[in-house]
Amino acid sequence: LGAGLSLAYRGFSGTDRKAFLPPLAIDPTTGSTLYYGTYRLWRTTNEGSSWGVASLDLTKGSGVITSIAISPADPRVIWTGASDGNVQVSVDAGVTFNLRTTGLPNRALTDIAIDATDFNRAVVTFSGTGAPHVYLTVDAGVSWTNVSAALPDIPFNAVVLIPGTPRIIVAADVGIYESENSGVSWALVSTGFPNVRVLDLVLQPPTGLLYASTYGRGIWKASVLTGSAVLRGDLDGDGLVNAFDAVLAQQSLVGIRPAATATPMPAGDANCNGALDAGDVLAILQFAVGSAPASLCVGTVR
Repeated sequence: LGAGLSLAYRGFSGTDRKAFLPPLAIDPTTGSTLYYGTYRLWRTTNEGSSWGVASLDLTKGSGVITSIAISPADPRVIWTGASDGNVQVSVDAGVTFNLRTTGLPNRALTDIAIDATDFNRAVVTFSGTGAPHVYLTVDAGVSWTNVSAALPDIPFNAVVLIPGTPRIIVAADVGIYESENSGVSWALVSTGFPNVRVLDLVLQPPTGLLYASTYGRGIWKASVLTGSAVLRGDLDGDGLVNAFDAVLAQQSLVGIRPAATATPMPAGDANCNGALDAGDVLAILQFAVGSAPASLCVGTVR
């Protein structure tokens, strides 16, 4: 191992069946908490010094977990997807999981993306050919809508949701496709990007940069949030930051979608950490009474 790196696997069972590259996810609000997937979910709350089992088998009995997603709005909401098509959702930090496969194809799931402002809205992608590849839910997986009719019949490997918008970006074996209307229509991203297999997508909300990992052509980046500067903390767009904005932020955190004129992200990101969380509610309330720390971006245009 290189300088500064150390093994962190205490508590793991080496006999668990797992993917060739098992998924690892970091809690978006608590960096010391991580999740690792085999056929079940493992969790550490101390940066890997010790691990414990966080679930039973989340596959159909012979598959492996291929994707883990944790809601930026509420880290108690955890989604997992498996190589045998299983999708499971927990709303209590893994104490219980609910199967959410009605309407989904029986094939390998490759990725899950959760809306940063609404943990009930998510998109999943699938590999293979001969069946749809991208599905959207707005009720935490109780029902699914096939939004891949305009996409080619090829494997899709990753998905990203642009916070606070209907934009969906998916990675396929022949490049990247984007929808600006929740999957109603799609366009191939061809300007400046090679026609190559894309294995993963990562969005960095604070900078507005999207990173794409390819097979054989390295890592690419593009700005996907250019021109999105807004008054931080002003969710209802009235030019003021007040207690009502805090209420809208709090509602978004518990899955209540605000009015169409309200923008949970990026306006709701009042501390500019790239996620909508309880800290944003506190920052807005502090600003409303004139006691927000200068280190926060609430009340500024960014």
